[in-house]
Amino acid sequence: MFLDLVSLFCLVVILPKSAVCQCVTDQVVQHGSSVTLTFKLLNAPANLIQVTHKGNADERQILVGKKGNVSLLNGATPNSLEILVNSIEELSFKFKNVSKNHLGKYCVDDITKKGTSPCCIQLFITDMPIVSLHPPPGHPVLRFESKRKNKMSITCEAVSTTKPDNHNLTMGYTWFKNDVFYGNGKRLYDNEVDITYKAALIVCVATDDPDCKTVLIDLTAASTINVVTEDRRCTNVLGVSKPFNVQPLYGPYSIKLQPDRGHIKPIVGSDLSVNCTSDCNPPCDIKWYKDGDVLSNNKHINIPDPQEDDDGLYMCIVDNTYGNRNMSFNVKFERKEGPSNEPPNKQPSEPLNKLPSEPSNDDNIIWFLYIGLPVFIITMIIVIVTTLFAYNKKRKAAITIPIPSNSDMIVADWPQPDESMGYVFTNRIYQGGSNN
Repeated sequence: MFLDLVSLFCLVVILPKSAVCQCVTDQVVQHGSSVTLTFKLLNAPANLIQVTHKGNADERQILVGKKGNVSLLNGATPNSLEILVNSIEELSFKFKNVSKNHLGKYCVDDITKKGTSPCCIQLFITDMPIVSLHPPPGHPVLRFESKRKNKMSITCEAVSTTKPDNHNLTMGYTWFKNDVFYGNGKRLYDNEVDITYKAALIVCVATDDPDCKTVLIDLTAASTINVVTEDRRCTNVLGVSKPFNVQPLYGPYSIKLQPDRGHIKPIVGSDLSVNCTSDCNPPCDIKWYKDGDVLSNNKHINIPDPQEDDDGLYMCIVDNTYGNRNMSFNVKFERKEGPSNEPPNKQPSEPLNKLPSEPSNDDNIIWFLYIGLPVFIITMIIVIVTTLFAYNKKRKAAITIPIPSNSDMIVADWPQPDESMGYVFTNRIYQGGSNN
């Protein structure tokens, strides 16, 4: 609908009444592709028209004839031209395998009437632009106070080689970091540069070909550069810059000892060898110190046949322009235990005049737990059992009372038993039935 309105506007407003054809759109194609040029013809059908090609250096006729009967001039163009539509309303022809010989303007003109306005189609052939990078003046510096992060800005420049030069095609730019999509735009700005960027390769690709720019627009965060370079729409029209190798500058990022401090075993007579390494850019200077004195000017120390006087504090210090770090460890060389000349398990004899020592508190505790406590418990059990037995015997004697049978009346006074025993007695006993 939009194109119909544009054509109508060109026909009614822009074109004079003597124009040969309507407004047409310029064509942009890649080298080696095919293109179709279409002209909408106007005015009387009997007019004689011609199609001319205005190249870089010359102008020549390629088609001529009446509307609806236009033919190819002998030797005018390569055999790649093919007429598709040849009517009084439209003339359409196609070029196969476009090369730089086809670029330029193709104009339709009425050669029988003077003062007519030709209509022309500009044919542009896109090519691979020349791409270069303008990196920052120095590599980003990662400092402790900035949380080891910094900014980086790189500019991509692309020079179009599309012909003719008078085109208004815009350039599309895309960045890749280690072959993975990194962003779009002519300028790359990153404020999260850290140590992971070490040896990262930054590449910029650019194109002014409309079809190839569509490929760049459709990239995602996971897209690789191969997605672009292997797409046929970008063949021969995509410029690729030389890679920029990011080298962040930083002080010692880490320091390591090999073997680590927990595995250093100093033994008298056994060589001690330790390496000190650190991640720095530029590389750090490494020095070893013993008790404050320089011991070595490289990452390695070796102490052959160490003795007890080699004890001390050993420290590795690494430093460069952007910082320093250190790591130390204390060494106390232990003498190896030699084999014993005495038979195994033989205890040294004690002097005859040596008196037995007083038992220690630990010995008293052990004696009490293993001897005194069991004896005490058994004794208490015996006492409790004996007491209970005597008490029970006494209680039975108080309950069993013999009563004589040959007396008319017997009066007996008995001691009052304890009511806690569960029995109640009167203090007199009668026999014979009278109670006087």
